[in-house]
Amino acid sequence: MLNVLQNLTRRLTERQQARAADLWALAKRIAQGDEPPVDEVEAALAKAGKTVDDLRQLVQTACDRVKWQQTLEQLPQLEREAESLRSQLEAAERELEQAQQKYEKKSAPITARLEQLQTLLAEKGAIRNNLLRTCPDPVLRTRYDELTKQLQQARAEHSQLNARINDLERRAREARLKAAEIRRSWHPGTEVTPNPDELEQRAAQWEKEAAELKTQLEQLEQRIDQLEKDRSEVEEQMISV
Repeated sequence: MLNVLQNLTRRLTERQQARAADLWALAKRIAQGDEPPVDEVEAALAKAGKTVDDLRQLVQTACDRVKWQQTLEQLPQLEREAESLRSQLEAAERELEQAQQKYEKKSAPITARLEQLQTLLAEKGAIRNNLLRTCPDPVLRTRYDELTKQLQQARAEHSQLNARINDLERRAREARLKAAEIRRSWHPGTEVTPNPDELEQRAAQWEKEAAELKTQLEQLEQRIDQLEKDRSEVEEQMISV
């Protein structure tokens, strides 16, 4: 009796496995784009005891497996490509290291010389002052001092003139704005103080004074330019003595 049951169980299991295999083969065909007859599908589902939803899941699984199998087949090629890229990157890094070493070797003396020159250039002013201070020619020293004093006085005068011009122009501008404001708010028959005409007359006078001072300022600037040129010439003579 026990042997009979074992045989029946084995045969039933084999039959179920065969029907499941047939259904799986059918799902693979559908996944590959094949459209089997409806009767064949219906019979396979009935034999396996499965539903249409079960078949849909099997087809999806078959599609996924095909995709995974294709990816797996491509992995050796992808690994070879990755190895090639790693080799190229390592070669590029070696080239970069060699170029860096070459740059450092070539730039080291250039950088050292440049730093030396920058130090000397930074000392230019101090060196010139030392040469001027130790000039042995008394005539040149006296001439230099005179030009320096004249230049300082001219620059101070320039500053004062410029401030005076700015003040006059400011006052003229404010006077004209005030006159315009008074005229806008004036009503016939009323008397206003200050008189806008007087304000504009003052503004015109201040503008005239500013214009005259600008002429003086231009002449003074020319004199300053000449003094600076003369003093530069004396400096070069003092340096070269």
